[in-house]
Amino acid sequence: MPLPRFLTLHAGPHPRQDCPVRFTLPEPLPSGEWELIAQDTDRPLPLQRFENNEVAFVEPDLTAFQSRRYAIQRRIYSAGKFERYLLDKQFLTPEQLDAARTRQPQTREDLTHILQEMGVSARDVFESKAHELGIPFVDLQHFRPDSGAIEAVPAEIAARHNVLPVKKDGKKLWIAMGDTNDLNAADDLRLASRCHIYGVLAVPEHIAEAIRTYYGVEPTASPPAPNVEAESDTMEPFVRLKREKHALAIHVNGFLLTRYVYENVPARPYFFPLLLPPGIGLTRVFPLQANLPGESQDHPHHRSLWIAFGDVNGVDNWSEEPGHGFTRHQSLHNLESGDVFGRFATTSLWTGPDGYSLLTQDLEVVAWALTGSARLLDFKIGISASHGDVTFGDTKEGGIIAARVASALDVRRGGRIENSYGGINETETWGKAAHWCDYSGQMDGQPAGLAIMDHPLSFRYPTHWHVRDYGLMTANPFGYGAYTQGIKTGSHTLPAGESLFFHYRVVLHAGNTTEGRVRERYLDFVSPPIVEIAPSEPVP
Repeated sequence: MPLPRFLTLHAGPHPRQDCPVRFTLPEPLPSGEWELIAQDTDRPLPLQRFENNEVAFVEPDLTAFQSRRYAIQRRIYSAGKFERYLLDKQFLTPEQLDAARTRQPQTREDLTHILQEMGVSARDVFESKAHELGIPFVDLQHFRPDSGAIEAVPAEIAARHNVLPVKKDGKKLWIAMGDTNDLNAADDLRLASRCHIYGVLAVPEHIAEAIRTYYGVEPTASPPAPNVEAESDTMEPFVRLKREKHALAIHVNGFLLTRYVYENVPARPYFFPLLLPPGIGLTRVFPLQANLPGESQDHPHHRSLWIAFGDVNGVDNWSEEPGHGFTRHQSLHNLESGDVFGRFATTSLWTGPDGYSLLTQDLEVVAWALTGSARLLDFKIGISASHGDVTFGDTKEGGIIAARVASALDVRRGGRIENSYGGINETETWGKAAHWCDYSGQMDGQPAGLAIMDHPLSFRYPTHWHVRDYGLMTANPFGYGAYTQGIKTGSHTLPAGESLFFHYRVVLHAGNTTEGRVRERYLDFVSPPIVEIAPSEPVP
């Protein structure tokens, strides 16, 4: 059957903004890059493959009851945001860009190195890169840093990472960096300054000169090149996955979203940090790093965002108390970066304290490339009784997905819990079944929040919530005894060879629950727009 030429998207009775859309074509997409052209706006949208015939795109804005028709076509090359800025600013000519693009696949050189060899200045390259990433650029040859900023970072750390503090405002510290995704530098800066770190881009050689001027020491780091890879011509936004030591980093539109830390962990893998751009952390730092001022230090097993449960065949795979269980990472696979989404999968074993296997966990994570500041992570968690029957006990201690929000969001510090039924804070949400639960408050003077959403395909949907005013929020479908004062029993035995599945969406948003459009994003998750595929005809 030929590939269809057109499709129509129907919003339904709710507006759709930054809405992921997955649908199935009658035939797989042929090889190459594909896109949709919205016929009322001539706006191109990248189209990316899932498995088999399934594809996906993100619809930026479709009002309620509106329909939009799209043409399906092969991707027409156009200069990426980085290259367009270089051209618009007349930092180089179209002929120079064509020559650089022709040379790059032959030599496998970094595009920025080629451009600088052709006479484009380092300043112009880094200014263009900052524009691509949507972050500030600072010209250190014409900028004087705040003295308070310089004092906040020891010379040894500035020299080691070739970074320069340029501005300080309370607990916010802006750092000039040659690579704003340098996570090791960000961690060291956060620990040394006890501040929230915001990266701005600068020419590495200029940073080195400024370190000599303001600190009187010689930088020990090799200045990094800007990370402009061969795929930088892809259309914005984009998701990039990057392997690191013990972890997998997920970047959306050039900003770190999170890292999945799966090796060298005390008990089980976790996701840390969870960041809204340009770097607002929505989960607690303790115990993963030295404490931020005023941060709570209870429950050290609450590690940002994680998967665990407190009674699995009698084994506690929730806490880190003596005799606790473990989640042992086995494999990381199906890594994919893209202009619509990035994704990966893992397999892990849940074991007892002596290493005996309890069950197999299969995790699939999809990060979506949205045009706005919100961030979406979709989780599919499969629990398989691969080593005999598995009984999940009736305990509140656990969460098939669990988050410990940043202490600034705690209810006792002015934060707010809200669920899909309008329940507010722990007294109205703890132990209650709900389709979603949101935790929001003030972070660095800005309203922001984190929501977890359950899906109808999940076991025991809608889940019950073990959510506390002190910052814990977990989806726990087994703790009925505690939730109902013993009236109901929540334990469940999974026979050998069978599986349970859980589907969740984690939303990081600016604003409170209403301003962050949590309700609308839930409807996008469980009732996405309808795709109507036109009759098939050959595609040129």
